[in-house]
Amino acid sequence: MLKKLTSLILCLVFLAATSAAFAEDVYVTKQGTKYHKQDCRFIKNRDTQAIDIKDAEAKGLLPCGRCFGKEEVSNDQVKEEKIEGQVYATKNGKKFHLPGCSLIKNKETTGMSVAEAESKGLTACGKCVLKQQAKAE
Repeated sequence: MLKKLTSLILCLVFLAATSAAFAEDVYVTKQGTKYHKQDCRFIKNRDTQAIDIKDAEAKGLLPCGRCFGKEEVSNDQVKEEKIEGQVYATKNGKKFHLPGCSLIKNKETTGMSVAEAESKGLTACGKCVLKQQAKAE
């Protein structure tokens, strides 16, 4: 009887630990195949907002080089290309982006548990896993 009770307690402890590990929130982008931890650099700037280009310039934001195919772009070059209307910026970013920029697209995320993410066929982000392993060492 004592052996069965001990086995039952060990099973419950194992299940509780496993549930806690898999209940951890992770984040998935709309088109993503990986799940990410909250501090992952791939989703860190996930909160983008539309902003008028004139407001972006007034806030001192610079144009994203990737959007314009150049490493460095000035606001004067943006004016020459007659870019007007809405652009996108992240909460703490220093640059503004055009709507199709790969640095901001698919940054909208959904939170879920690891178990749910894995049940959808998603795998862990390599950067998140490496960071977690480094912390453990």
